[in-house]
Amino acid sequence: MGFLVFGAEAENYKSFPSSARTLLLKMFGNVDYVDVSPGHVVICRLYFLSFVIAVVIVLSNMFVTILDDQLATSKRNPGGPGGDSDMGDFMVNRFLQFLGINTATRPPKGNENSRDEEMAKQLQDLEDKLDLMLKKINDI
Repeated sequence: MGFLVFGAEAENYKSFPSSARTLLLKMFGNVDYVDVSPGHVVICRLYFLSFVIAVVIVLSNMFVTILDDQLATSKRNPGGPGGDSDMGDFMVNRFLQFLGINTATRPPKGNENSRDEEMAKQLQDLEDKLDLMLKKINDI
C-alpha cells in the first residue's frame, strides 16, 4: 500500500523492496515522517496507525503463542527440563549469586559415576564462562 500510495513522491517508497525495507525499519522504531510528501499527511498518519496496529497484533500474537506452547510443554511434563522446579531453582540460585552467597553445586554422592562428576564439572565450567561473558557484555 505504501508503494502504491506514496511511491511516486516519496523516495523510501519508490520500489516494492524499498517500501518493505522502510516498513521493517518502522517496525523497529526508526520512524521518519519527512519521507512522505506533505500532500499525503492524513493518509500517511492513517497508514502508519494501521501499520503499527497490525504489527502490534502480529507480534503480540507470536509472543502469546510462544508462551502458550511453553506452558503446554511444561504442563505435560512438569518434572522435565524447563519445568517449574528448574526455573525456581535457577532463579533462587541467580538471586543468591547476585547477593554474593556461594551457590556452588554439592559434590555428587559416593555411589555416582565419575562420568556424572565430569559432566557436572563441565556444566559448571560452561556456566562460569557464560557468566563471565554476560558480565563483560554488561560492562560494555
